[in-house]
Amino acid sequence: MESTWPQEHADRAIRTTVPVPPTLDGITPGWATAVLRVRRPDASVADVSIVSSRAGSSSTFRLALAYDPDPGDLPATLYLKGSFDLGAEHGLRPDYSAEVGFYRLIAPGMGDDVPSCWF
Repeated sequence: MESTWPQEHADRAIRTTVPVPPTLDGITPGWATAVLRVRRPDASVADVSIVSSRAGSSSTFRLALAYDPDPGDLPATLYLKGSFDLGAEHGLRPDYSAEVGFYRLIAPGMGDDVPSCWF
């Protein structure tokens, strides 16, 4: 069966100038601001903290965000998935690109039950 997912869409889904920090120390208000500004140029994160985490084949972190000013329509929490505590050289492995592509390109058409991808 031939794929209906054009390669240019998959490539666009993961292209950004904001690097993924290699360690959790890089998850700062400045980094979170840069991530959200990919989609919302007016975003300004005043504080970011890790409120929960889960380790497995990758690590998942729930981040709490505080904004200044608060735009009212940006998420109070985000999930960050990477390989930060698995000894990887970088926080995002290349094999995560398909999942990112799903959340950026397909999930928006699936309704409110699927999380939005901000980065």
